[in-house]
Amino acid sequence: MNRKQSILFIVPDYHTTFSYAKALEQMGWRCDIYVPPDYPEQLLFSRQNIVRYNKIASNSNRNRIIRIIIQEFSWFLLNFWKYRYHVYYGRLPKFYFFENYTIRGLHLRLDFNLSLALSKILGSRIVYIPTGCHDEELKSKFSLIGEKSVCSSCGYENRCSDIENARNFSLVRRYSNLNIGLGYLEPSEYLSTTIKWKSVDPDVFSPHLTIPTEHVLENPNNLRVYFGFVPSGRNHLGRDIKGTNFINSAINKLASEGFNIEAMNISNMNSNLVRFYQSQCDVVVDQLIYGWWGSTGVEGMSLGKPVVCYLRPEWKEKFYSFFPEYSTLPIIEADKDNIYEVLKTLCLDKQVLQDASKKSIEFSESHFSISENAKAFISRLENL
Repeated sequence: MNRKQSILFIVPDYHTTFSYAKALEQMGWRCDIYVPPDYPEQLLFSRQNIVRYNKIASNSNRNRIIRIIIQEFSWFLLNFWKYRYHVYYGRLPKFYFFENYTIRGLHLRLDFNLSLALSKILGSRIVYIPTGCHDEELKSKFSLIGEKSVCSSCGYENRCSDIENARNFSLVRRYSNLNIGLGYLEPSEYLSTTIKWKSVDPDVFSPHLTIPTEHVLENPNNLRVYFGFVPSGRNHLGRDIKGTNFINSAINKLASEGFNIEAMNISNMNSNLVRFYQSQCDVVVDQLIYGWWGSTGVEGMSLGKPVVCYLRPEWKEKFYSFFPEYSTLPIIEADKDNIYEVLKTLCLDKQVLQDASKKSIEFSESHFSISENAKAFISRLENL
């Protein structure tokens, strides 16, 4: 095995990680994907290339410590040394070796993690890819961004703290060799390198996707508006950053006015099946509050769907400074205050839908190509 061309992706980024693993293997690399025991099975897009272990249940803190030492540490030693590159999607300390403990009044260092330290000793290179705002910025700073605060609308607000965020950023600064920036936000807590990360396998997300019979929907005359998968995970006390309540309200109002329109909000389904329903919608709404597009927008454009999203002006300006070629971004801009008017326009003018669909396909083919983005990613790794 050539260790110089080996990657362990630690926690998958939905389908994106599996697309990279497939593309890199075709380039002669060895790629595996570590899936932690508590990873939601419904989110697991594929079972190809995955490695994992099963946790041993324990009822006492002492047993938990013993389990950590014996099981997690042993598993780490047996597996992590094999890979030259460790690509973390989200927070770095996936293996906890005492950093959360106080031993006889001695507080261990905030930025020390034994598994990460051993990775460095073994000569591995650590790559950090943020999952979203809490992995990119302190809450106290992020909440001040723009006139429309995301934090006040986020269902995760009470589960996001500066203490945990700061701890993660300290580890990033200490251990990570490459921090991926997504272009719209420059983190203030660590240095990042902006690349085109979000990518799709054209054989999986295609505007010509064949729909299995058991997933074909009825009522094809309705304008179907897709706006999310497993929304309960983003909703708390009626708040979420997608703006689900505002989308539902707009759709219900249009339906009451006689428009043939319906909502598509998928839950309780394996993530690798969701694309069959996305491909049968007419419009994809990504975010109305956060201010940027994510996996839902990428999937929608790749399937040839018009994508509606709120683009925060300051983020858009920064993004175009990194990627001027993205100026053809075909997203139809809307926010929670005008989503009704935007959807009404789409109901009335089918030509707008057709034009947006064509532009989505062209944009995806130009910028979400996994073959091209994987080459650029490998080039970054080999320069570490």
